[in-house]
Amino acid sequence: MKVIHLVLSNVFAGIEQHVAELAATQANDHEVTILCNTEIASNYKNFNVINIS
Repeated sequence: MKVIHLVLSNVFAGIEQHVAELAATQANDHEVTILCNTEIASNYKNFNVINIS
């Protein structure tokens, strides 16, 4: 299954960290993509990241 997480924050804090942990678990069995702002994209190094503005 393909999973995409949309994160609209400019700051990597609580919920953004939770998304990273959730995505890490999901990546064991699924293809995970993170759609997020350029400011926090570097925090999701282990995933396919699509930058938005």
